[in-house]
Amino acid sequence: MAEDMAGRQVIAAKEMADRQAIADLFSEYAWALDTADWDLLRQVFHENASLTLELTGADTVGPIAPGAEVVGFISNTSEGQDDQRRHVVTNLRYESEGEENAVVTATLTLLVTADGELSVQSTGVFRTEVVLEAGRWQFREFRLALDRAF
Repeated sequence: MAEDMAGRQVIAAKEMADRQAIADLFSEYAWALDTADWDLLRQVFHENASLTLELTGADTVGPIAPGAEVVGFISNTSEGQDDQRRHVVTNLRYESEGEENAVVTATLTLLVTADGELSVQSTGVFRTEVVLEAGRWQFREFRLALDRAF
């Protein structure tokens, strides 16, 4: 009985550590965009990642793949933006979890400061598949449905 309880505690601790690492992955994604840190952005996307953007009232963009193309698309899209953007990711929800992959949804609130004025630029929902590769969680499938174009 004690061994069974200890085994369950080890599994629960690993699940909590994985969930924290996945939450950190979303934070790293947001930080990379907010600071134009494209090296960090490369680290959050798996080499075989794909990106699809669904824009309300507009065409769907993607899927864009592989990971290097995803990072290139995001960095090119961000060029020329002279405002300060803050990507706020909340409400992580784990739809399925395995030892080396998970499907996770989350909510995006995109705040923008331009000319001293703060506004909500858009909101949206992420639907992602994350995978554990070489000890690091990364996005393999990344879908973002935006309520308004960015």
